[in-house]
Amino acid sequence: QLSRWNNEKRSVLADKFEERQLNSPNDLALDGVGGIYFTDPRYGDRASMVLDFEGVYYLNAQREIRLIDRNLKRPNGIALSPDNQLLYVADHADSKLYRYEIKKPGEVGPGQAIADIGSDGMTVDGYGRLFLTWGKEVIVLLPSGEIVDRLEFPETPTNCELYRNWLLVTAPKSVYRVKTNTTALVAPQGD
Repeated sequence: QLSRWNNEKRSVLADKFEERQLNSPNDLALDGVGGIYFTDPRYGDRASMVLDFEGVYYLNAQREIRLIDRNLKRPNGIALSPDNQLLYVADHADSKLYRYEIKKPGEVGPGQAIADIGSDGMTVDGYGRLFLTWGKEVIVLLPSGEIVDRLEFPETPTNCELYRNWLLVTAPKSVYRVKTNTTALVAPQGD
């Protein structure tokens, strides 16, 4: 289920696609207009899957769900570019990062593989650079998929998020904080 918690009260936003139970909603990206892009892989017991694919979806503000892509093996990490014009999805099982051009909220062009990196979790800085967890690293890429930096950790990173100029990284036994030369959001240019 894709749920929201508010003051200890849970509301289910989405639990089915075409009357069939979702697999295991995993990562999400908010689009700023009330919509949510999310991945739905299945880790663990695959025998109980009702859907015969692992998809990428969009849930609009009216809670209508739309399938974005059903052709990935195991979509996991997901992120939007700062201008909401590009959607990035990591296929963890196929070790690929895909980029989709967003035509309008919930409607994207075909996915283009831009890197041979799967990723569990990812984030994007204010300049559009991607930070992906993969192996024992967080790998930094340009929107084109070109690798520009690698940060190695003592254990396998699972997710990451930028907060101001700090990269926060979760791992099985630890949470790491790394000061960066970038920020989560680029301040608007003043007059």
